[in-house]
Amino acid sequence: MKTLLPFLLIALLLSNNNEAQDLTAGAKRYFSGFTSSSQINDMLLRSLPTAEECSLVFTGNSADEYFKWISDMKSKGMDKQTEQVSYADVAISSFTTEDIIADKKNYAGGMSEVKDRLKPHVTFYQAKYLKNKGDQSGMEYNYFVNINGNWIFFPKPWRAFPNESSNNKSGGERKLRYLSATNGGLIGYFSDGTIASCPRCDLIKSNVENLSSASVTGTYDPTKMSKTMDYHTESDWAMWDYKWIKQPQ
Repeated sequence: MKTLLPFLLIALLLSNNNEAQDLTAGAKRYFSGFTSSSQINDMLLRSLPTAEECSLVFTGNSADEYFKWISDMKSKGMDKQTEQVSYADVAISSFTTEDIIADKKNYAGGMSEVKDRLKPHVTFYQAKYLKNKGDQSGMEYNYFVNINGNWIFFPKPWRAFPNESSNNKSGGERKLRYLSATNGGLIGYFSDGTIASCPRCDLIKSNVENLSSASVTGTYDPTKMSKTMDYHTESDWAMWDYKWIKQPQ
């Protein structure tokens, strides 16, 4: 029995890995079936979770809180792309609740704020729609969970629990104050003196919104801001002192 145990463990690990790979491949096949912003908008609305599905992802009362937030969002109208865009490809990435607990940071930073509200062994998937095959940046949808073979959309879970958001920990709302947008991506400078970045990200609304929940990468002194600091040029800035210079798409 002792000699069989290592082989059984290896077989279990290989089985779990193959299952994860199969779901990722299945996710790519499924989401590739939606190639325009209007099709994606319809799919997202149809994919929102029921109360029962929320209870499979969140613990205790958190499931009820999230479902209430989803219901309120549906009644007010979901955020959606208004510009008609066609997409050539979709990239799939995933992480688990165990990755969040281990602080692997392969997810939006806001997920760390709600890790104690999540059930164990849940795998979250991001679908990133790309205008051209091979693009590094695109329109990101965070996050989907596969439940009984269906792809259920749990949009940005941390937004349902604002009291735990890092935006409120300093006692006031954390706002984007400066934003640089270059070929290298986005760098956001926030009102609380923190910096967050999105490498190789285009200047589109979803990427800018995701900066507020991204992991903090540094700090800065607002009194020493200059449009030519850190190798920047004046044309790099999309926002300066809360005012938009170049609007995101």
